[in-house]
Amino acid sequence: MTGRSWPMCGHQRVTALLSGEIRDRRVRHAYLISGPPMIGKTTLANAFAAALICGESEADGAACGECEDCRRAARGTHPDIQRFSLETQRQQSKDRASSDSLTVDTVREIASVSALRAYSSRFRVIILEDADALTDVAQEALLKTLEEPPPQLVLLLVASRADSLLPTIRSRCELIALSPVPMVVLAECLIGAGLSGDDAAKLAEISLGRPGWAFRAIEDNTLIQERADAQDRISEWVEATPFDRIVRAFELANDFSRSRESVFSELGSAAEYWRTVMMNAANAAGGGADTATLGESYRALLSVAQCVNDLERNVRPRLALEAMVMQWPATSPAAVSPR
Repeated sequence: MTGRSWPMCGHQRVTALLSGEIRDRRVRHAYLISGPPMIGKTTLANAFAAALICGESEADGAACGECEDCRRAARGTHPDIQRFSLETQRQQSKDRASSDSLTVDTVREIASVSALRAYSSRFRVIILEDADALTDVAQEALLKTLEEPPPQLVLLLVASRADSLLPTIRSRCELIALSPVPMVVLAECLIGAGLSGDDAAKLAEISLGRPGWAFRAIEDNTLIQERADAQDRISEWVEATPFDRIVRAFELANDFSRSRESVFSELGSAAEYWRTVMMNAANAAGGGADTATLGESYRALLSVAQCVNDLERNVRPRLALEAMVMQWPATSPAAVSPR
């Protein structure tokens, strides 16, 4: 156990691992932090960066939060921590509309910054958010930095889908995959933020173990409404006729080239729907499992996961989405619907 804790909700296994690498001076040149949106990837990257540049962190592997390096890191002004993302690329680009992918120009800037010596700490840390938005050409260019990294460089790649990156990129990084935070742990964090026990438990449940989503929902109630709207759309899709299900699948397929993230978000809502149906079926009839619905919802959930994998592997969107809905139950599981 460390004397100081990381500013994180959950993910203790990961923070313990990274703390140990700092204490033992086994810090790698590159890390790939992946996981669902709003699960804490950027928070982890920021906390790791702060621990790396803190002059007091070698004792227990955590930032002290009090030294000048830590104060600069907290303000986002430390000269040895640079951040790149789709947003920073948009801010620097003259053509603000053409920023759906991270370009080779951004990677060239990363390479240029990487070559600089650290100003006041042991490491120069570069945080690259939206790494799964790198074009293939940009990924090839990034390989040069990963293959021959400057001695003080620590590159933190942040991505929702690690599989979107080339195998040669992944193989040169230490892989840090974040999983949903247990609801009990997340509820405790929310209580610490001022919520009542009941409100914290409810928000932890609907957040699906994503601390970032839960804490943002405290400040922005529209997130909860957007989730409810998404679940209504999925319910309508599931309850539609087989023909209309395929029509909706083709609509999403047509949207995929223009808005990949919105399609993946919709599939995330579909997975949440079928997961809830499956859990409700397991608890139906006074504790006796509804085995028929349980099996159907489990197969439907697997079909959503397969569709996501197919899309990430560049299977034609129409084929992937049609194959998914063809595996859904023929009739809506109304008796155990999550609505």
